[in-house]
Parts: sequence; structure tokens; C-alpha cells
Amino acid sequence: MASNKKQVLVRGSERMNHALDEYVTSKGYLITIASNLIDEATQLGSQFSGVTPVSLDVVNEVPKLSELVSASDIVISFVPAFLHSIVGKQC
Repeated sequence: MASNKKQVLVRGSERMNHALDEYVTSKGYLITIASNLIDEATQLGSQFSGVTPVSLDVVNEVPKLSELVSASDIVISFVPAFLHSIVGKQC
């Protein structure tokens, strides 16, 4: 990620992300939406500049999650509560 802008990783693409994405992009940050629902993430991401959707299964793709976390300045998790520990360990 060759930008000086802050990079935000949002794990999950639920509809409540819309307000978050709108706010974060208005501040000039870049967002990666990592979701196992790639069509939903793509649709949400298409509404804002600076949003990149990425397919991610948090349970089965921990190395990929780790790479995304490492490339991010901020991580926001919208996964079900029982999955937060997986995301938290990578942070």
C-alpha cells in the first residue's frame, strides 16, 4: 500500500459499515473491507472512493488476515463475537 494515507481494515461487510465507510473516507483514509461476502463488500465499496473489497474467511485464512492487519493502521472488526479473538490475535 504505497500511500501516505492511513489504511483502515474493516473485517466484515455488514450494512452498518455504510456510515463508518462514509465517515472514514471523508477523512481521507483508505479502507480495505475484508469479508467472506465479497459481493456485499464490493457493492458497499463501490459507493466510496478509496475502498478496496477483499475476500477473506477469518477462520480459514489466518495468514491472509495477518497480512491485511500488518498493512493497516487501524483494524475494525464487525465479525460475530466468537470470532473477535482470531482478529485480535493478529492485531
